[in-house]
Amino acid sequence: MRTKSALLLVFLLMLLPACSRNVAVVAPPETNMNNEKAIEIAYVGAPIVVIHQFPSDSSPEITTFRYTETVSVLAQKNDWVQVRTVSGKGWMRRADLIDAAKVDEILKNPIPRFVAQPQPIPDSRAHGEIAYTARVNTDGEVIDIQMLKNSTGNRALADANGTALKSARFYPMLQKGQRVVFTYEHHVYY
Repeated sequence: MRTKSALLLVFLLMLLPACSRNVAVVAPPETNMNNEKAIEIAYVGAPIVVIHQFPSDSSPEITTFRYTETVSVLAQKNDWVQVRTVSGKGWMRRADLIDAAKVDEILKNPIPRFVAQPQPIPDSRAHGEIAYTARVNTDGEVIDIQMLKNSTGNRALADANGTALKSARFYPMLQKGQRVVFTYEHHVYY
């Protein structure tokens, strides 16, 4: 047993010089996309933004960014900005960006805000109030409604307002930087 241990030790000592040689490690060539400095740091101001390969809505989609995500802006071309993505670069509309002050305001004062409001249902003969609560998911979609009040006496009008509320879209609600499900109380007065 001692002989095997001694032979193993000798073998390892012989390998040591070979292992300790400086070996050149060839790194992949650096690409400009990884080293390009951002000209601006901004934040996504829409619930979801499509990042395109080129500055055109008809250009292929690369990825999407979500509400209040941090964006490194690399360049600007008219209404479009080039942004860094996980897989490289892409383009989005400048109008979909907000600044840090706006993000701070959103985080400090989380209130429901519509992206697409419910369409008003006109009825010149109706008088009263219709009220609903809407349960809204983390993407800002209405997932459930409950009628609270209908003093108009018109069930069809109340149902039409409920359908309009179901099609509404909200900005995601953020609490402590996380998207949360929330409840919104909606009132329509006639």
